[in-house]
Amino acid sequence: MEQQDIQSLQRIRERLIRQRSATSNQLRGLLAEYGIILPTGLYRLRKGLPDILEDAQQPLTPVARKFIQMLYQELLAYDKRIQETEK
Repeated sequence: MEQQDIQSLQRIRERLIRQRSATSNQLRGLLAEYGIILPTGLYRLRKGLPDILEDAQQPLTPVARKFIQMLYQELLAYDKRIQETEK
């Protein structure tokens, strides 16, 4: 039973990682549509997004800022859920 639990948690973690990757790819794609290109990697995305959202000089509309912020929060939630499954 314990092994089955571990395998189930691993599958859940893998699904969360795929969803986090899809969200990060969507964020990069949406930002690119506004001419904002970030270096690859989750770390750089997490690090760069708060600055982009706070910078009024960025070419984002208020609506775009809202959905980028929403996706950023979703990305952070995936990080948290992945960490919880690893414990």
